[in-house]
Amino acid sequence: MSGGQHRPRHLVILDAGSTLLMVRSETRRQQIREVSPLPAEQISRIVHEQVMTMAYDEFTPGRIGALAARLGIPVDQFPYRPDVSGQEFVLSPAAPTVVASLARVARVAVLSNMTAFDAHALRAVLTAGLRDIEQVWLSCEIGVAKPDARAFHLCAEAVGVPVENCVMIGDSFPNDIAGALNAGMRAGWLNRDRHRIPAMYAGHVAAGRLVEADSLADVADAAARLWLPLAGGTGLP
Repeated sequence: MSGGQHRPRHLVILDAGSTLLMVRSETRRQQIREVSPLPAEQISRIVHEQVMTMAYDEFTPGRIGALAARLGIPVDQFPYRPDVSGQEFVLSPAAPTVVASLARVARVAVLSNMTAFDAHALRAVLTAGLRDIEQVWLSCEIGVAKPDARAFHLCAEAVGVPVENCVMIGDSFPNDIAGALNAGMRAGWLNRDRHRIPAMYAGHVAAGRLVEADSLADVADAAARLWLPLAGGTGLP
């Protein structure tokens, strides 16, 4: 946008993994599930609460050993290590068009829960394929992960947009959607599998604070039509 134009006063925050990007290789979490005796939900909780917010230099041998022990796996099968190959990311086919269209009517950024070992690869794909992304915030760099309200508030404050003018679009209801709604934002749920909206959040639909669709293009279009004034009430340009 040229310097003579006012910048949009709305911010659209997009999730990266499984929303803008797909993981081409087996995920590290899947590797843990194959060898850990713990239930999948407990594995996800440990990874989310500890691994996702750790900086690269915090993965000392001692910390790696403690995390492997907590997961019930040998250290050499703990996949969050410097000597383990990173994940391969590829852009969702719809992502370039959706992001370019959103950027005409709002500021666009990314907020993703991502480990320090995959941050570089993720940024490389986003930078090469999505030039309209203004900022990228990763949990391993900001020290807090979705659904913590602090992650969402950090985004709004960093670009100077009021929280009520922010829209989060993502595929994870607990992390992206519930987190954004609880932080005071609006939310567009990429609901590919057409799950039910949890009952405690159904009121947000009636209040016009939550939309859902089973494709990235459709959920972004619905969000633009309802909440982005520059879209003129007609959806994405």
